[in-house]
Parts: sequence; C-alpha cells; structure tokens
Amino acid sequence: MFFSLRAALLFALVFFSIAAASQTTLPAAVAPPVIAAKAYLLVDILSGQTLVAVNADEPREP
Repeated sequence: MFFSLRAALLFALVFFSIAAASQTTLPAAVAPPVIAAKAYLLVDILSGQTLVAVNADEPREP
C-alpha cells in the first residue's frame, strides 16, 4: 500500500511538472522602435564600438 501511494505521488509530481513546463511561453520578440530622427549614433560605452549609425557623418546644427 505504501509503495503504490508513493508511486502515485511521484507520478502526479512528474506529470504536473511536465504539464506546467509546457504551459510556459517565451515572450514575443519586440519590434525595433521607430526613430523619427534624421541622424543618430549608438555607441557601446564599455567597448567604444559603434552599434548603429545612420547619417552620422552629415553636418548637423546643435
């Protein structure tokens, strides 16, 4: 009796764990924002690497 109850509890634990894991969803990929700027520059502050540059070399008034 004890072993069958223990086996039933183990089965229920495994079953509900798998069921709960299958219900989790990954968040959808976020669309990039629409930037209404004529020029922009994005630089990684730690490495100094330019990540994105659009019309970065055009002269602009401050």
